[in-house]
Amino acid sequence: LSLLYEAAMSCDADIVHGKAEIIHDENLPENRRLSVLKKIELIHEGVLEGEDITDDFLCNGGHSFFLCGKLFRSEALKSAYALLPNFYCTTGEDFLLYYFICMNAKRYVGINEKVYRYDIDTGITSETLISSLDRWKRVCSVASAFTVLYSVFKESPPEDRHRAAVQKVCISYLANNIKQLRACVVPELYDQAYSMLCEYWGSSFVKRVESMLADYKGSPVDR
Repeated sequence: LSLLYEAAMSCDADIVHGKAEIIHDENLPENRRLSVLKKIELIHEGVLEGEDITDDFLCNGGHSFFLCGKLFRSEALKSAYALLPNFYCTTGEDFLLYYFICMNAKRYVGINEKVYRYDIDTGITSETLISSLDRWKRVCSVASAFTVLYSVFKESPPEDRHRAAVQKVCISYLANNIKQLRACVVPELYDQAYSMLCEYWGSSFVKRVESMLADYKGSPVDR
């Protein structure tokens, strides 16, 4: 916290971002460990200002949208919450909230210091067997983040490049839901889980992304 605070004060930043390290990764497949590590270490070293902050994380992949490892000026955070309604979501909320924080942030600074420990062995997105519809509902709830985001877009349309980038992230989340359905949901719950997936995301959108997965033999976007 002291490293983040010192950077915030010295640069007058609304967002300060440091690196994270993984813990409890002993039994994790190496490809997943490296994938997560790449994301949590993804920072933009130095200063970004204004719209460049959103462009960097959303369009350029220059830094991650994870909230962990970041310190925010309270005014930027409060302004973001003021734009959002109450909603149920247990994953994807980082992307949603960070998008709106960036809309209200004037300056970002990234520091090449490890400031957070990320426990990879817990959480709803960990690759564990899903044997209850309640747990699967929590996985599917990521769709709610994009429902909120697109409802806000109706009142405040974003730049075309930002809308296109959000759509790619939206597709990637649904693609991951589909892959998690196939790999983790127990067979006796599969049909009910698939129906729930369609309820959250919309049947036509699910079928569209399933077709994309078949064409690409993997997720069309890996973020």
